Amino acid sequence: MKVKLLRDVRPFGRTGETVEVSPDRCEWLTSLGMAEPVNEAGEQAEKPETKAIKKAANEEPKIIKPAKKAAKKK
Repeated sequence: MKVKLLRDVRPFGRTGETVEVSPDRCEWLTSLGMAEPVNEAGEQAEKPETKAIKKAANEEPKIIKPAKKAAKKK
């Protein structure tokens, strides 16, 4: 079972890491607030919108001109 560590836990890993643990260790870590269960990566990933990607690839790059300096009054 995979969990994401919310705190450093010496035998398992550091904060923010996703580690594989046994179900009883998962229950123990979550009950102490040291980890949260994680779904499989394939289930979490969102499909990219292909229309937006294609549209962005077909657009021409925009040229940004520097701003003109204001004329000084005498």
